[in-house]
Amino acid sequence: MENVTSTPNVGKSSTSGAAQKLSSDFKDIKSDASGLADRTSQAAKDLGTHASDAFEDLKSAGQGAIDEYGARGKKQLTQAVSRISDYADSNTALVAGGALVVGILLGHILTRKGE
Repeated sequence: MENVTSTPNVGKSSTSGAAQKLSSDFKDIKSDASGLADRTSQAAKDLGTHASDAFEDLKSAGQGAIDEYGARGKKQLTQAVSRISDYADSNTALVAGGALVVGILLGHILTRKGE
């Protein structure tokens, strides 16, 4: 009777070669994956740097626009106050009469009893 558990020596060299090739392919894949991870990490760092630079540029441009609008608004407000002051100086009697009328109306409205 033949021994069923014994394996023939015929296929050992081809199996060993296939295992070595598989091991070599795995090492190549591992090396490629490591290189890909390094390149991805560098690309992420570059993207972060570019995004930060773009944000700083946008922030500077926005701050410039805000400063410009603030200066323009301050100038217009100063001009309006000056015009109102000039009008009040040239029409003192009219301004005093208007203030008197407003005072009388407010006094009447605030002192009314639940009518």
